Amino acid sequence: MSGRLQPIHLSADSLWSRHGFMDGSPFEFEDRGQDFDDEPPHEDWTILRETMDSSQRADLLELLVRRHLLPAITDATGETPELARIVTAHNPVRDARMGPRNGGDVPATWTAIGVDVTRQQALAAAARILGDRTKTADEGRTTCA
Repeated sequence: MSGRLQPIHLSADSLWSRHGFMDGSPFEFEDRGQDFDDEPPHEDWTILRETMDSSQRADLLELLVRRHLLPAITDATGETPELARIVTAHNPVRDARMGPRNGGDVPATWTAIGVDVTRQQALAAAARILGDRTKTADEGRTTCA
């Protein structure tokens, strides 16, 4: 498998795009800009693809957005975004104001906001989803752990 696993970058403007968060699949490749033919997936992400179905991977994305990105948006803007979770082949986690089909203008204060989620943070969250499907109060209305 390939070398060093890069952090997953979650940007606030992805909440406003149907193709945001690497089209809803930020766990797929070591370098999220590469095509599969250029570089095989990292072993950890291959494990996630093989052990989690697409709904669980969407749960993982939502959980990481709630834990890491939403607090960064709130800290930077004073706004508390409301997420919408939609069933789609594209990005399943969006700002509720965008709607499932609507485009929208990213709030200007959001364009520079982003966080990096480490490999360890992503894999720990995945393990929690796979091992404990109960909802907890600290994750709002998330559909996963």
